[in-house]
This record gives sequence, structure tokens and C-alpha cells, in this order.
Amino acid sequence: MSPFPSKEALKLELLQASVELSNRGLKQSAIWCAEQGNSVQVDLQPSSLPNLFSFYSDMQSTPVISSYLFAKTLFDNKEYVRSAYHLESASQTCPKCSFLKLFSRVLDIENKRIENQLEPFAPVFLNTEANESLQNLLVDLNELPNLDGYHCYLMGLVLKRLRRNKDAKGFFVRSVNEVPMLYASWFELKSLISTKDDLSELKLPSHWMKECFLAEVHSNFQMNVEVVQKLVPIFDAGFNRSPYFFACLAKAHHNLRDFDASIECFEDVRTLDPYRIENLDTLSNDYYVRSKRVELSTLAHEMVEISKYRHETCCVIGNYYSFRQEHEKAVTYFQRALKLNPNYIDAWTLMGHELIEMKNTNGAVQAYRRAVELDPRDFRAWYGLGQTYEMLRMHLHSIYYFEQAHVLRPNDSRFLVALGTCYESLDKYVEAEKCYWKAYSVGDSEGGALLKLGKIFEKQDKDKEKEEKAVAIYQRYVEEVSIEGTVDLQEQGSVYLYLAKYYLKQPDLLEEANEMASKATQYKATREAARSLQREIAERKKEKAAGTATATSAFLHTPLIDLENSDSSDLAEISRLSHPTDS
Repeated sequence: MSPFPSKEALKLELLQASVELSNRGLKQSAIWCAEQGNSVQVDLQPSSLPNLFSFYSDMQSTPVISSYLFAKTLFDNKEYVRSAYHLESASQTCPKCSFLKLFSRVLDIENKRIENQLEPFAPVFLNTEANESLQNLLVDLNELPNLDGYHCYLMGLVLKRLRRNKDAKGFFVRSVNEVPMLYASWFELKSLISTKDDLSELKLPSHWMKECFLAEVHSNFQMNVEVVQKLVPIFDAGFNRSPYFFACLAKAHHNLRDFDASIECFEDVRTLDPYRIENLDTLSNDYYVRSKRVELSTLAHEMVEISKYRHETCCVIGNYYSFRQEHEKAVTYFQRALKLNPNYIDAWTLMGHELIEMKNTNGAVQAYRRAVELDPRDFRAWYGLGQTYEMLRMHLHSIYYFEQAHVLRPNDSRFLVALGTCYESLDKYVEAEKCYWKAYSVGDSEGGALLKLGKIFEKQDKDKEKEEKAVAIYQRYVEEVSIEGTVDLQEQGSVYLYLAKYYLKQPDLLEEANEMASKATQYKATREAARSLQREIAERKKEKAAGTATATSAFLHTPLIDLENSDSSDLAEISRLSHPTDS
């Protein structure tokens, strides 16, 4: 049975939630609900639409309502301290006033923390003050007689900022059970789930929002096939025109490295909502990987026209300059994105990539570490750290970071190949062989695992068994090249040359040796050696042909024995030669 209600009930619930959340100052949650409600294509009777003033019906008096309305306008204007001040008396009797006052204090603390991060020489004690403010806020929350779903969200938010994640998780679960439409609680809860066991332990409500939540969590676990499967019933329920869920589908295809499908989904998003900027930084990554320079340039210009100082816009411009190999300009725009949003994980990771290109390994390490601190599941940052330490020839460190990336994406062959390269550098050939073979087994997206595996066996080919394995691997490599086309131009010549030399040792495989040597002449690095080998093969063929001709001639010129006229001594000699074991 589908967990989703009818389209009419779905749309009504989303619109009611949007009004409630907007009145409480939960802007992002209100936008999410309004966007999804707008995407459900069904007409509602005007009488069934939510009453905009029903939110204030449980407030006891006009002064409370007027205080709330005044404080809410201040809140919307980001005057959080002033908003909290004007709700001081009303919050004693009105739970909604209490929530807005405490939420204003949370956002004020968060704003000050961000401002301090932007200061180049911010004193250390400012962080201590922020923690003290959060502790005081926690005390005030604990003194409340009853915590409703909204206050549970605030409690979880404060505990998360204090890094008490286990306690925070419990309050977010309470919040979604009491107020299933509070998207902010689902969003924060998602960031606290680090393992599948954590997910199975949660007692979540039997509500359709749970299905949307699970789709996002599976995306965090890189279970992208499951994400696509989860989104099918969501689209069928009425969200088939939701830009948000199309963006989720696009990200799943992006993580599966199906960049063409991802681009197609993002184009659907832009058709539905041309001015929506969220997630377009991922689209710019797709254009970058697919070398679509014109599309990337067009996207950057359009986003500048829509909102020049959004962090996503700065990230897209940074990608554009990176594509043009203007790494310093790219770093400038990624830094600008981080000034607008210091917790923007993609910008930290991409800036790390650019700093690597500029050979600034120290800066790259700091950028990647910051990304990992913000999201320990960001496999790109772990991989970047591994690459940085590999450049510094600190292979043991690289192995640790590549392993972290591999744990997050077990079937990504790039991480397995990187691990194999580090083990090979440390002469740990057994471990390297296992990594390369597994990389080949899971798909080998970059096509180099089989070649690297053959190279390891080639290094050890004084051992006959290793030599045979090298030949078998290279033969499979050659077969795949003939089917799939060119894989690695720099290395193919050496593979053909190695096989030619091996076949040359076998008297009956001269034709195969000649074929491999002929292919090796097509590559500059192996051309001279291959031609020399061809001459040697030609000499061997001549010798073999001459030897065959001599043997045939000797046989033809051997005189026949006249058995009738032979004496007994000749017959005895013939008998002895025919049965040598009898002598």
C-alpha cells in the first residue's frame, strides 16, 4: 500500500504546512513545502485552502498578536536580538512566541559565529563566548515545561552546535514524530546519520515524508540505485513536476557517473523553474566533466544575471575558470563562495583541487580537511587528501585517506586503483594486485586497472608463474582494447612489445610475435624496439624455413636399403637402431 495520500490531500497538507512554517520564521522549510505543493497538479476548492489568520487563533490577546507580528517583521529583517527582546513578555504564556524568541537567539549566535570566521584575526575567546551563549540557551530550553515538535527542533539544533550529536539525534526524531512536515528537522537528522545501523535504529513516523527522507539518506550513503528506485513512487504520487525531486534524481545519476542522464534531469529542472539556482553547481560539474565549454559559459552568465552573489553562482564561475586552466581566478571565486557560505562543502573541495593544480599542497590539505570536518561522508575530499599526500610521497598517509574514500564508495574503481598505486610504491605487490584486480572486477571506470596489474606481474617476470600471469593479463587487455577501442595510448605499445618478446621465445608462435611487434610499431615510444624485434622474427622465420628445407632434403637424399641383398650384419644394425632399449 502506498504511504502517499491522494493528490488533493497531499497538496492541502503542503500548503497548510507552508503557512505554518512561514509564520514561525522557518523560511527554508516553508519554501520547501510551498515548492512541493506548487508542483502537485490538482485543483482545490477555495473553501478548503488554509486560512492565513488561523495561525493566530490560539493567541490569548491582541497585545500578544501585535507583539508577535512586530517581532516577526524584525525577524524577517534579520534583527534577531531585537526580535527576541520584544517577545520577552509574550513568550511566558504563548508557545509560538517562545519558539520565535529562542529561534531568534539561535540565529543571532550563528550569525556572530559566521562573522567571526570571516575576520582574519578573530580572537579565540569569541568561540568560547558562542559556546557559552549556546549553553545558556540550552538551560532556557530545559526549563520549559513542555517541548513541542518545534521546540524539540531547537533543542536538537543547539545540541548539534555543541557537538552532542547523539542527544541531538533523539530530539530531531521527536520533532519529526510530532511535526512530520517540519522539513528542517528531517534535514538536520539526515546529517547525523553516519551508518546504515543508525538509520535502522530510528523510530520514524509512518508518514509520506519518511519516503522523501529515505531517498536523501540513501544518497548520502552513495546507494544511488536505491535513490532512483525510491524516487519512482514519489514521482507517481504527484511530484512529477517537482524541481526538487528532479534535482535529487540528477544528483543520483551524477554520483553514478552517468553525467549525460544527470544533465538531462537538470535541464528538466531548468525547464520547470528557470530561475532556480539550487544544485546548479552540480550541473556545472557535469558540464566540466563532459567538456561542454559553451554550456558551462552560458550557465555561468545566466546565473550571474539571476543572482550574482549567491554562493552557487560563484562556484559555477569558479568551475568555468578552472576549465579554462585559470586556476588563480578559480580559487578567487571559490573563496568568494566561502565568504558567502563558510559551510559550503563543494567550494572547499573544489578549491582544494585548484590548489593542487597550483602545487600549493599545504593550502590544498587545509581545504580538504575543512570539507571533511563539515561532512565526513564527502568522499571527494578524502580522495583529494590522498592525492595530495601521494604528491608528497607520503604513501602511508595516502593509503589511510584513500581507504576512507573507498569505505564511502566501495565500488568506485578510482579509489582502488589509487590504493594499488600506493601499495606498489611501497613494494607491497600482493596488496597492490588485490586492489587492481578488484578495481577491474567492479567496472574500472578509467580503464587502467588491468594494465597496472599486468605491469606488477611484469616486474616479477623472472618467476615463470608471474610471467605467465602477466601474459594472460596483457592478452585480456589486448582483447578489451580491440573491442572497446583505444584505452591508453602511452602504454599500449609496451604491452604489444612485451607480448611480442614472449611469443618470440615460443618456436611455434612466430606469427603471433610478428603481429604484436607490428602493432607496437604504431607507437613512437616502442617503434624502434619493435622494428628491431621484427627483424629478429624475420631471421628466425628464415632459420626455421632453412632448417625445415635441410631436413627435407636430407630425407630425400638418404639411400634406400636393399633388404634382399643386405648381409646379416646390416640387418642387425637396422634392428639395433629401431629398438635402442634392447641394446
